[in-house]
Amino acid sequence: MPEMLNAAAKEFPRETRAMREWLSMKKNFLVVNMVREEEDIRIGKRFTDMVKKYLSLSLYYIGYISFAPEFRDSMRSPRTSLR
Repeated sequence: MPEMLNAAAKEFPRETRAMREWLSMKKNFLVVNMVREEEDIRIGKRFTDMVKKYLSLSLYYIGYISFAPEFRDSMRSPRTSLR
């Protein structure tokens, strides 16, 4: 990300400055969905580390949602009409 912004700053300095300010104020959150086991939870932490390393952005891991087969099944079943 820094390299991209530096390259853009040469041609678009004002816009790049605004983008840097916006990125510094922005908070990105991660919630891992459909977690089945502890390894899935650790993937969330590793993903935030990769985003920081390769994109230079902070990503805040705030938790997970457990896998619930009954929810998935309810989404697949035909819905009854409300009429």
